[in-house]
Amino acid sequence: METTPDGVAPGPDPAPPPSPYERTIEPVLDRPAAPRRGRARAVVVALVLLAAGGGFVAGLAASDVLEVPDVLRSSDAVESERATQLVELLRDITGTEGVMLAFDESVGEALDAVPDQETALGRISDAAAAGADALAARRPASVDRRAGGPVDDVRTAYLPHLDSWIEYLSAVAERPELLFSRSDQQPYILRINATAEVFREALEDLLASGPAPEAAELAERILDDGFRGEGPPPSL
Repeated sequence: METTPDGVAPGPDPAPPPSPYERTIEPVLDRPAAPRRGRARAVVVALVLLAAGGGFVAGLAASDVLEVPDVLRSSDAVESERATQLVELLRDITGTEGVMLAFDESVGEALDAVPDQETALGRISDAAAAGADALAARRPASVDRRAGGPVDDVRTAYLPHLDSWIEYLSAVAERPELLFSRSDQQPYILRINATAEVFREALEDLLASGPAPEAAELAERILDDGFRGEGPPPSL
């Protein structure tokens, strides 16, 4: 992304030469069987001192967002960036997992106080559509967490699980009766559970690597809430 540099304040002296860095700009209403839930970018800013009229005029050159290879950065800088991105990724995942839990809670509410079957199905469809939209809207944040190492490992393991839930909720939004048919649900549930297991293993590996305390706390919370069977029912 390119930005326009600040201009030099006008004055009686001739304008300084441009900086070389400047750039232009059939359902049975029983409880359904729920599935388990189970760049580095551096902003390079050049502060250029331009000589004019015997003095110095400070000008801020264009700020370009550049990809800086890890080999050109100190190991401390790389590790610090990875630790930050890992915590942010785990926070993103906590948010998407919350959307999945909210859908299950909505289904429970629809079935607890349902006046008739048609109304229940309508509420389930609405809840599924809202959930699919919310997950799709949150997905790019996780996709953009790229810093190598454990960040990429966790992200790569989680995105298929997230996508399996988006696919499932989209299908339930179209056909809410699907929620009460084990055979119709089976392909979706199998994928959700398989991807949940891969993600659980990735988080367990992360914890075994001794991450920073904040990352470890978030990983433990995610596992307990949905992937170790210790969280609120139903287990997602």
